[in-house]
Order: sequence, then C-alpha cells, then structure tokens
Amino acid sequence: MALAIFDLDNTLIAGDSDHRWGEFICASGLVDAAQHTAQNDAFLKDYQDGTLDIQAYLSFALGALAGRTLNEVAALQQQFMRNWVEPLILPAAEDLLNKHRALGDMLLIITATNTVVTRPIADRLGVEHL
Repeated sequence: MALAIFDLDNTLIAGDSDHRWGEFICASGLVDAAQHTAQNDAFLKDYQDGTLDIQAYLSFALGALAGRTLNEVAALQQQFMRNWVEPLILPAAEDLLNKHRALGDMLLIITATNTVVTRPIADRLGVEHL
C-alpha cells in the first residue's frame, strides 16, 4: 500500500481554511472583526518571519469557541463547512483522491491548521488520516 500525502490549503481546496475560519467567525459576530483581523495579520507576519508563538496563536484562533458546548461547536463547524468551505472544494482534487482510493493507497492530509477547522473538511473529503 502506498501513502498519498496531500496539503489541504490551496491544494484540495481553493483557499486557506484557517483564513476562511477567521472570516467566518468575524462574519458570524463571534469576535470583533476589526480587532480579530488586526491580530490575525500580526500572527501571519510572525508566521512568515518564523517567530510565531503557536500557543498564543491557538488561544487566539480558538478563543471564539471558549465556553461553548460541543453541540454549539459542531453547529458552527457545519455552518462553516456548508457556507465557507464547500464552495472551495476542488472537483479535480476529489477526482485525484478517488484515483488514489481506487489504487488502494492510504490517504493523508497534512496541514498546520487546527483540527476544529480541518477535521470536518477531511471527513467531507473522505480522508481518515489528518
């Protein structure tokens, strides 16, 4: 069995899942849009400079979910998938995944984005390993 490894963002979907999540939580009123965007831009610069504090970033990125129940988080994930991710799924990527499945390959998505955002995408694409 071969291992087929895929990047998620701008490979299997036509965009960046983490950035879309930020847009989604701003549009949903879960965070102050101006403040969130400014902080997100600062974290992006740190990432590009190789100085990102991953713990601080994760606290920021997942902060909108703090205090929410699992059911509430699941509802947000469903809304995000339906309205913000589904339109980005590339048919050619699905075809390629299906080709590898037909060959019996193990599929793996590799990404730096957290699993709150990416697990539903991997599930939608039928990829177990993330």
